[in-house]
Amino acid sequence: MWSKPTALSIKEIISGTDLFLNLSAETKEHLARSFVKVKVPKKKIVVKQGEHGDALYLVATGSFSVYVTSAGKKEKVGEIKPGSCFGEGALVTDEPRNATVVCDQSGTVYRIGREEFKKAFKDRGEELNAFVKLISRRSRALHRSVFRPEPRRIKELISSVPLFSGVGPKLISELEPEMEWIFLPGGETLMRQGDKADGMYVVVNGSLVYEVRNHENTIVSTGHFSKGDLIGEIALLTGEPRTATVVATLSCEIVKISTKAFEAVFSKHPPSMYAITKLIAERFTNDRMGKRMPKQPRSIITLFPLQKDLSVRSFAQNLSQALKKLGRTAILESRDFKKRIGNREYAVADLLESLYQIQDSHEFLILCPDFEDKLWTETILHHTNRILLLSEAHRTGGLTAEEIRFLGDSEENFGPIRELVLLYSNPNERPTNTANLTRIRKISSVRHIRTYSNHGFESLTRFLTGRSVGLALGGGGAKGLAHIGLLKAMQEENIPIDMIGGTSAGALMASIYAMGYDAEGLERVAKALMSDKKTLNDYTVPVVSLIRGKKFNTVIKNFVGNRMIEDLWLPYFAVATSLTKSQKVIFDRGPVWKALRASASIPGILPPFYEKNELLVDGAMLDNIPGAVMRERGADFVISVALSSEGDATADEIFSAIYEENNSGALPSALRMLFKRIIGKTQIQKDVPNLLSLLMRATFVASDAAKAKAKAESDIFAELPVEQYGLFDWKKFYELVDIGYKYGKAHAKSWKKQLGIRG
Repeated sequence: MWSKPTALSIKEIISGTDLFLNLSAETKEHLARSFVKVKVPKKKIVVKQGEHGDALYLVATGSFSVYVTSAGKKEKVGEIKPGSCFGEGALVTDEPRNATVVCDQSGTVYRIGREEFKKAFKDRGEELNAFVKLISRRSRALHRSVFRPEPRRIKELISSVPLFSGVGPKLISELEPEMEWIFLPGGETLMRQGDKADGMYVVVNGSLVYEVRNHENTIVSTGHFSKGDLIGEIALLTGEPRTATVVATLSCEIVKISTKAFEAVFSKHPPSMYAITKLIAERFTNDRMGKRMPKQPRSIITLFPLQKDLSVRSFAQNLSQALKKLGRTAILESRDFKKRIGNREYAVADLLESLYQIQDSHEFLILCPDFEDKLWTETILHHTNRILLLSEAHRTGGLTAEEIRFLGDSEENFGPIRELVLLYSNPNERPTNTANLTRIRKISSVRHIRTYSNHGFESLTRFLTGRSVGLALGGGGAKGLAHIGLLKAMQEENIPIDMIGGTSAGALMASIYAMGYDAEGLERVAKALMSDKKTLNDYTVPVVSLIRGKKFNTVIKNFVGNRMIEDLWLPYFAVATSLTKSQKVIFDRGPVWKALRASASIPGILPPFYEKNELLVDGAMLDNIPGAVMRERGADFVISVALSSEGDATADEIFSAIYEENNSGALPSALRMLFKRIIGKTQIQKDVPNLLSLLMRATFVASDAAKAKAKAESDIFAELPVEQYGLFDWKKFYELVDIGYKYGKAHAKSWKKQLGIRG
């Protein structure tokens, strides 16, 4: 006797659906309470292709069919049974439905709307990202696969590999049928460290990266594999577990030769077995001795627009013009490829073969997506070194439907580098809200590009090609005014600056420049801030510090307002020191004024900056010339600028005039000090270093030991000759600016040569 199927409960469906696999028990419980039970009659259309959806459905009973209409033709593409779901994309995007779902057999579904879904994931960003990732993966077309091209192609490839160069054609013919031909999409893992070894691989096309970790899970070695390289060949001799994790960075074609196949074929040919074994042993020795240098992949850049009407082609052409100065560059769109193959139906292998041919003859390849062609877009996104998310700055918002569909399932560690590129066409527009735009996206950096100037594209090109220039400015009180003159000289000599940061006074000058001021504007602003307003003259009872700091705070806040570091035109950082944790603190996000206030908090002079139970003081205590920090932040070419302080020793000798004889560790009484100043050698006495100067010098001396490290981490180390000036010589503004300018002009020619700049 037939019995009616038992309806699945909402908790049973949630627990058994992979869509909710990585969610916490609390989130699942919240979701279960948020679903509404709905009865669906036979022939009822639940969702309709083309309509904007706002709900997810879980099937408890009944059956449903899925139809897609294309070119006026309706076709059934699948069925949905109890325990399954549909419409999940509508929870995170208002993208139109891509299919129609009709009830074949009356049943029951559980429905949750977008607003209820958002409430369940409030303050659960990581779980939401995991959910989005699964949505993307469910719709993904590219997967690891095994297929075989013509035997002739395999034979040609194997014969070209150095390891098999001495092997005859007969042996190659015997080996060919035993080989596996693998397609591995970019971002997919070929092997993991510790896996059981079962053969070696030959890279036919594409690029992979490897990493080796020690017992503490720390990375101890990394590198690349590319066309013609062997992977895991040692396993043929030792049978030991895999010694590295290997992941495709570009979509790859790979040939696998199992240990069993290798032994079966080569055992019949002892001379060849001996020759190959010897070569493998030599390669093993070279690897262990560090002689093998991994190859670097070529630069393949994929553009990903966040607005459908954004002119990707125009951006690609501008970028191409900049890249062509460095090497052969090609732009490839889906229409170009389809035209090359005669507008016929194509497979992944056809597209990859075309990509491999083009990249072999070009240093740079720019790929443009076609969101209507899913296979094209997925393939190029898995065959790229870098993805640039392009957006008009004023129109950037939440995740787009295309981001969720095509980028949601990327690997965390080995996927292509992603950068958000915000475009500004209005000269009066400046970056805002950048932090919120980056918080919801997995990106490594943000680039603010002014499209009305070539400088933005040239800077982006340097970042893309490993030629970015970072300028790290050291601290030194009023001596930091010399940085202004140096920046002016660099501007006149067309020496680029793609990243900038600093410590104390250097952090202030760097921030003004990063805001978009040119050298002339920087000079005007710096004079108004530090020289004209006397920001360090609000003295107080010296319980914590000599200066109250309120006036300094006010001046800085009035200048930078509520501007965030993320909203500066250039990547920027400021260095401070945590007294609480005895370590450096790097400000590279958050309010600019906080970064400046913390970085310049000279102990004893300005009160420490206090935030989140932490006391922060001047970064000069641990790192006054942050060239190493600039290198860590990704600058390819680092210019570090120090402010010389050696001349203070002359003033120190004057101390002998005020100490009592045979008591050089104690000062005379205040009355005697005053008497000496009045009737003594007046000119000499006023040059004696005062308390403020001594405190500042003590702060900067603490990081002098780091100067050697800064030099080692810098490609150019400049030391501006300002030793004859004091740390409070703000009135000598123009003299200090002129010193920096003359120094920059004198060294510009040699710097440009080191940077590879003509002219």
